Amino acid sequence: MQYEVKQDAQGNKYVVVNKTGYDLINHPLYNKGSAFTPAERSEFKLHGLLPSNFFNLEQRREKIYKVFQSKSTALEKHIFLRAYKIVMK
Repeated sequence: MQYEVKQDAQGNKYVVVNKTGYDLINHPLYNKGSAFTPAERSEFKLHGLLPSNFFNLEQRREKIYKVFQSKSTALEKHIFLRAYKIVMK
């Protein structure tokens, strides 16, 4: 996948990718899952391909960490993290 790093007027860097739809969500580096904003979902033609709810990356991190903390043993935590890693690939 080709991409280009650009900078907005405030100096924030962002990545421009040339993929949309399934091609974008099937790429593990660029798939943000439910963290795609409503505007990004429209721009990248992702409507219907992702859950309808929107969580920013911080909200996703907190949700995942809460589930991780609910695991009572080191083995359960390990299995959860391995399963999450597989899903995120």
